[in-house]
Amino acid sequence: MITQSGLERLARALDDLLPSGTYTVDGAKKPIALRRSIVEGNKVKKHIYLSDIEGNGRLTRFELLDDEGNVFAFKDDDKQKTSRKGLLISFEFTIQEVNS
Repeated sequence: MITQSGLERLARALDDLLPSGTYTVDGAKKPIALRRSIVEGNKVKKHIYLSDIEGNGRLTRFELLDDEGNVFAFKDDDKQKTSRKGLLISFEFTIQEVNS
């Protein structure tokens, strides 16, 4: 059985593994720095934020990249973004042991 301390350490390791992201706007993939990372116990949240001037157009995909530049997780979407508002995309992970 993994201890709570072990689960928390795995969550911190996952947080460190995912330093950046991308988003696809009007068919073009663009790199983006993550706005925020939150680690609470065994939970990890990674936020991609597009300001009111970034990513205006048709948004179709958001990706988290690992420290080697590989896609670790993604969210497909279909949103039309205008310059009047920002957009926050959240990826959330829970580290847990599964007993079988």
